Order: sequence, then C-alpha cells, then structure tokens
Amino acid sequence: GKYLIDLFEGTGLAPEQIVLEVTEKLAIKSYPLFVDAMKYFSDMRCQIAIDDMGAGYSGLEQIVHLRPNYVKLDMHMVRDIDTSFVKQQILKAFRSMAVKIDARLVVEGVETREELEIVREIGADFVQGHLLAKPSAAFQISPNIKLQ
Repeated sequence: GKYLIDLFEGTGLAPEQIVLEVTEKLAIKSYPLFVDAMKYFSDMRCQIAIDDMGAGYSGLEQIVHLRPNYVKLDMHMVRDIDTSFVKQQILKAFRSMAVKIDARLVVEGVETREELEIVREIGADFVQGHLLAKPSAAFQISPNIKLQ
C-alpha cells in the first residue's frame, strides 16, 4: 500500500500512466485483501493488466473481480497460432471478451511473421514478442527512489 504509493509519487507519473500487472505466477495469500488493494489503485485511476491469460486456471476469476484495462494472452496460446485452428478460435474468444469488458488485448510471444499476421487479423490491440523486439527495461527507476 503506502510503499507502492510512495514509489508512484517518486516517478512523476500520473496514475493513468501506471499499469499494475497481475500474474498467476505469484501466490496471493489473501485474495479478498488483494482485490481490495487493486480496487484502491483502480479508484486512483491506475490501470490493471492481467498477465498470462490461458496459462492457468484462475485468470477468468481475476477478470470478474479486477475488471482489468488490459488482458495479456499467454505466449503458449500464441505459439504456432498460424497453424492451429483451435488457438485461433481461443484468440477470437479472448478478443470478443476484451471488447465486451472494455479492455485492451495484448498478445505475448509472437516469434514469426505468420503468427503476427494471424494476431493482427484477429484484432489484437498490442503485440509483444522477439519478432518485434527483445525484452528490455522499458521503465528505469529514478535514482532518488529507494527500493527495499
């Protein structure tokens, strides 16, 4: 809570410019407390992204409780999507859901031009992957911000 708010204030960014990315990979000890915290940051106008959709079991539950601004489709659902009718249908379903809940769809792990063509054709809002750029530190923390 307070530590994160202090970190935000030290960046000089407006809350609308901050996206909190939620992933299933980290255990959440108290889900109700977590949902309350995310509501607090959402009320501050911070953006919320749900990472790795399609990689685990609780992603849909997170969508119901968190009302994210972004949903990120896991790269395993994208790998070889150009040759998989089933994966294409799943991406179409996620695209439809994102539109209906007023969220942007981010597709992760695009590695080939063929995958890129399919995800663009289906209508992904944003695309990530080695085909476009290698991972990098997009956000550099200011030297005056102390991390614990």
